[in-house]
This record gives sequence, C-alpha cells and structure tokens, in this order.
Amino acid sequence: MQSLNDWLWYINTKGSLAEAAAATSFAIEGMAGDIARKITDGFQYYRDHSAVDLCPKTYRWMRQHAHYDDEHPKIALEIVQRYATTEALRTRAMLAAKRSLELLDNALITAYRSYSPIRLANPHATERRKAEVAIPFPDRRLVQRRVPAARTVHLEHAVH
Repeated sequence: MQSLNDWLWYINTKGSLAEAAAATSFAIEGMAGDIARKITDGFQYYRDHSAVDLCPKTYRWMRQHAHYDDEHPKIALEIVQRYATTEALRTRAMLAAKRSLELLDNALITAYRSYSPIRLANPHATERRKAEVAIPFPDRRLVQRRVPAARTVHLEHAVH
C-alpha cells in the first residue's frame, strides 16, 4: 500500500491533470467501488462478532461510498478527454492508470497472502515466519575515506 500511496502522491504532484485523474479517480476510485460492494456483502459474516461494530450507520456509509466511487471514474474520464489532447498525453494518462492498478493489485495480493484464512490456519507457516531472523546491520564503522594529502600530490604529478 505504501508503494501505491507514494505513486499517487508523485503522479498528483508531478504529473499532468489528465495523468492524476486517470491514476487516482479512474483507476483507484473505480476499483474502490467494486471493493466497497464486496465488503458490504461480507458484513453478514461479522454480524455476530462482539469485537466488530457494524452498525447500520457503517453499512450505509459503505453503500454510499460504493455509489460515489462509481461516479468518480466517469468524471475522471471526462477530465482525461478534455486535458489529454494529444496521443502522447492520452498514452501517459493510460500508463498512469495502469501503474495504479498494478500497485493496487500487488497490495491486495500481498494482504490476501498474509491474512487469508488458509495462511492463518496453517500454524507451520506462522511458526516459520516467527523464526525468521532480521538481517543485522554491519558492525563496521561507516566513515568517509580520505586520500592522504601526500598521495594526492603524488597522483597530480603523475598525471602531468
């Protein structure tokens, strides 16, 4: 998710308006509507869990969010059409949207692999992960190495 967040910040600050609209409002908001609908379908599973508060207000907010995310891609396409006036600008907008979808896909796959019921039900995988040891930072001192002055003079004379 951090890579997606970094990408969206980058394209919205450094890219064109068409690229920003394509990457954010078309690609991400379009998918967010689909995701929001799937989440609301899954609310029934958590209805009886005391640790999860899914009141009618939460359900209504998710339904509205899904609706708004259906509108954002349409508006984004109008922005792209208006501001991407050349083939090169249209290509850049398309590539920006594609990059957003690739990063979102990577984030969702990673989350699924980490938190899926299959993985959580496999204690061997969990124990193996806990046993992983962090790579230690090198003990050596990091210092700037300087060339001795006498050697520098010697090299200067050798060049001439």
